[in-house]
Amino acid sequence: MDLHSLQKFALPGQLEIFCGAGGLPFIRISNAAAKAEICLLGAHVTSYIPAGQKDLLWMSKNVEYAEGKALRGGIPICWPWFGAAPAGAETSHGYARFIFWELTATRALSPDCTEAVFSLHPSPSAPKAWQKSFVLTFTVRVGASLELELCTSNTGSAAFQVSQAFHTYYQISDIGKIQVSGFSGLAYHDTVAGATEPHKTQQGSITFAAETDAVFEHCSGPAEIHDPGFGRIIRISKENSASAVVWNPWINKAKKLNMAEEEYRTMVCVENCNIRSDAQSIQPGKSFTLKAKIEALPI
Repeated sequence: MDLHSLQKFALPGQLEIFCGAGGLPFIRISNAAAKAEICLLGAHVTSYIPAGQKDLLWMSKNVEYAEGKALRGGIPICWPWFGAAPAGAETSHGYARFIFWELTATRALSPDCTEAVFSLHPSPSAPKAWQKSFVLTFTVRVGASLELELCTSNTGSAAFQVSQAFHTYYQISDIGKIQVSGFSGLAYHDTVAGATEPHKTQQGSITFAAETDAVFEHCSGPAEIHDPGFGRIIRISKENSASAVVWNPWINKAKKLNMAEEEYRTMVCVENCNIRSDAQSIQPGKSFTLKAKIEALPI
């Protein structure tokens, strides 16, 4: 990707475009309220640091920055399917995170808010399982909060279905000392146990002492990560999402995922989704937008 051609999107004093890890093109945003970095491979947000805070996002020390590789950490975009690959495809969680997106617009909305817009279109990179006519637009606003909007537009003549997620990895002080709230009283699938139907009900906040992979299908409200070690609450709000995943791989799964030693202790995923019963059917000429807002609050 030609960095020179991208320089027209630079915003003096707020947004620069540079060659980052692995020689990949990155955007760096720095305004009065926050800093952030976004890799054009997967339109992948790799860092978000509100003023006076540690990074809210987590990246693995072993991440491989290379085209065709999924970046472990940050905010991977799972699209147009979530989970195992369907027939005619090879990768789980879709293909949007493996390829370069087009940077289409940048704006300084104010001294403390900066916007970047990315797009994805049909291409030879699409697997046989996804030969659809679409426009995918990802809008990122960096300020006192991080706002994400993923809009799928059906430009074809037949309806199609998408399942998707912001598979966000949050940086935490210690997995054994945090709590995740917002799911009490809700039924969930325990995929570690291999459940195929909701068979457990969350009582109170979620705590962690082993591998956790809880899939909630009827939750439209916000979630919060309470982290006394970092003295903050990460609040995760969303729109147009009635499903979520809370995940930590723990020791053995982390090794299989090539994470560095003990890294699982410093991350947790709380994912805003449209999955399973919440998958979205999009009619010709229509669009659907998944939205999320991430912010740090004091305890």
